[in-house]
Amino acid sequence: MATLIRYVYEEENYLYFVFSCEDSVRLALYNKETHNTTTYILPAEVNGGKYRLASFLKVDKDKVIMALEDCENIENNQSLFIINKKELYEKSRFK
Repeated sequence: MATLIRYVYEEENYLYFVFSCEDSVRLALYNKETHNTTTYILPAEVNGGKYRLASFLKVDKDKVIMALEDCENIENNQSLFIINKKELYEKSRFK
């Protein structure tokens, strides 16, 4: 079951939001033109419930910047992740 949507950010053609589901953090990318939504488990290379809850989301001109809580190492909080928007858009075309 997913948590409530948090940290919504809107651009001209896209809507971004974050939610938690199945012990992972998800980023959703909604295309306003096609009405398609693609979700990504974050961070993609680390899974298994290590990260939960995004506490910050910023969409820059070419990057998505997120801070996630590290469940295994509270001294490591907040973990900052930077995602290339171009890669998100390319992946979302095939979903």
